[in-house]
Amino acid sequence: MAPNAGETIATVHGPGADGYRPIEEIGHIQVLHVDDEPDFASMAAEFLRRHDDRLDVETATDASEALDRLESVDVDCIVSDYDMPGENGIEFLQAVREDHPDLPFILFTGKGSEEIASRAISEGVTEYLQKGSGTSQYAVLANRITNAVEQYQARHAFEASQKRLSLFIEQSPIGVIEWDEDFEFRRMNEKAEEILGYTESDLVGRSWEAIVPDTDREPVSSVVSNLLEDQGGYHSINDNVRSDGDRITCEWHNRVITETDGSVVAIFSQFQDITERREGEQQLARQRAILEAQRESVLDGQLLVDEDGAIVSYNEQFVEMWGLPDDIVERGDDETALEYVTDKLANPDEFREKVEYLYDHREETARDEVELLDGRVFDRYTTPLVGEGDTYFGRLWTFRDITDRDISEVTGVTPYFVDAIEDYAIFMLDADGCVATWNSGAERIKGYSEREILGSHYRTFFSEEAVEQGTPEQLLDRAEGQGSVSGRGWRVRKDGSRFWAEFSLTSLYDESGDLWGFAKVMQDTTAEHHHVQQLERENEALADRAKEVSHDIKNPLSVALGRLELAREEVESSDLDVAAEALDRSLMLVNELLSQGWEEVDAGDVEVINLAETAKWCWRTIETANETLVVETEQTIRAVPTLLNRLLSNLLANAVEHGGDGVTVTVGDLEDGFYVADSGSGIPEDERELVFSKEFTNGDGVGLGLHIVQETVEAHGWSVRVTESEAGGARLEITGIESPDG
Repeated sequence: MAPNAGETIATVHGPGADGYRPIEEIGHIQVLHVDDEPDFASMAAEFLRRHDDRLDVETATDASEALDRLESVDVDCIVSDYDMPGENGIEFLQAVREDHPDLPFILFTGKGSEEIASRAISEGVTEYLQKGSGTSQYAVLANRITNAVEQYQARHAFEASQKRLSLFIEQSPIGVIEWDEDFEFRRMNEKAEEILGYTESDLVGRSWEAIVPDTDREPVSSVVSNLLEDQGGYHSINDNVRSDGDRITCEWHNRVITETDGSVVAIFSQFQDITERREGEQQLARQRAILEAQRESVLDGQLLVDEDGAIVSYNEQFVEMWGLPDDIVERGDDETALEYVTDKLANPDEFREKVEYLYDHREETARDEVELLDGRVFDRYTTPLVGEGDTYFGRLWTFRDITDRDISEVTGVTPYFVDAIEDYAIFMLDADGCVATWNSGAERIKGYSEREILGSHYRTFFSEEAVEQGTPEQLLDRAEGQGSVSGRGWRVRKDGSRFWAEFSLTSLYDESGDLWGFAKVMQDTTAEHHHVQQLERENEALADRAKEVSHDIKNPLSVALGRLELAREEVESSDLDVAAEALDRSLMLVNELLSQGWEEVDAGDVEVINLAETAKWCWRTIETANETLVVETEQTIRAVPTLLNRLLSNLLANAVEHGGDGVTVTVGDLEDGFYVADSGSGIPEDERELVFSKEFTNGDGVGLGLHIVQETVEAHGWSVRVTESEAGGARLEITGIESPDG
């Protein structure tokens, strides 16, 4: 349908109907028609709806009413007359543009002129259409409304798309570069600037060659050519040069964006610095090559399986030991290989049972011997392959032909003799520190059966703390370097119980002088140790009692001697002289006993002692009524047992004696030692430095005897100080004590 004669149409923005999407593709359109003639506006609305039922037309009779309507209704297009009371169409347009700068606005007027059209264009009108006399004008108006709205929506969609693209580029966690059709920099995000060291302004307008070293320009040039020719996506990895000259390796994902006619709009590249990853991959490849060379150079046959038990690889020694046919090796069929190996064993069922057990217990290592039908004997060892986070990757099996090796040739001791000695735990470790033999005495003392322990590493017998500190490896190294090492101390059985053991660890060598392994001999001497401790405690108690008695006798002796001197001034008597000499001798003996100290402890007498157990034992040796002991420690310390008993006994007895009726005594931990505190009346601050003096006494003339504590502490190289307890009583802190594992 064409416009009637006399109709004037001015298209201000856009190419008109041509080039836009068909009218039927546009959805609901809300139109606001402003005209001071209500009948004309109503008629126009009806014809517009008949022409396109998707046009929903509301009317207003003047600019003021229309502006109010804009505040409450979402309008897609405004159609306005020019000549209206109040504000005319141009003035109404100006008011609309203040809040809606690009809302489609069609000036539909019967009073048209070039001057009005020119003013409308300058104020940003979308379309200028002069009213006609026929009904076809409404079809034209409907088309102009649809086209204007389409252009408006398309522009906003494009702007929104551009905004989303810009946000994507700027917020992308990897580098993004936009190139023009000549592959020159157009823009880049902050991550790209961070990777390359350039700012966007440094590179805009420059070629890709600015960030590619000479050595990589030829292959990158091929990527550029292929990318532009194929106009699709392209992935590449190449070296790049940063602004500071550093060379990095980047991974690129490139894509060409084109119009429907095939013309290039832009080229986008997303990239990331993979220098560290590439170096890691190269390092891993080198390590794999080294491991492969090592695997082939060892004398043992090695078999590697994955987490599902499928064979990954085996070395030439494994193939030769088991005589695997070439066809099995080439096929890599793990089930066929396992069946072939099993058929050569003297005890195939036992072999399979052990394999299945270890696959079900992934964390275990094991060592045993397997006998073949041809009389050969293989030492079989296996260990799990575990990565970070205890991730299980598979299992390594090694086999060594030990047919001609007899343990008695190495150790000089027959296995029968070893097993017959039940009073001693005797077991052999191989050169790697894994259990190779295990006698019945070891089973009785340690609590592990031979099946459980064979193949386990020496570290199995140590606490987690000792393993972390490398104690098992240190003992093996000392035994290898010194020939043997011996010691004593508390050990732990399988069930967690403790026992006192004396042991020796000796290195073993074969005829060629190569280290074969180690022999460990251990005896459970817990009963003897407890007996010795009891004797020491009794002797210490006697010694403490002697000192206490001597300490208490000193004052009365001094009084008696003083009184005797006064008597001798008044009476001359040889009997008094003899008595004075006896008292002098007694007082000298008491002073010698009280002043006896320990300059330095003998390192050979130092043991690891449980502080809590010792404190509780000392408490039992003290005469108490309704006093209470609270033990808040689980630590062990290195000390001379007799001296530590004397120290604790003195501190606890002193707290009971001077703390008052019902006193509570607490033994607790310090960062580098322990403390003994009571709930008594405490020691005045001005007397706390004096209490360690031999001459110090309390108000009743009774000495505290803390100089004995100080002598014991100093003999160990520790320190002691007096402070106030939380309950307001006395608190003595013993510090400078090293951890037994320190």
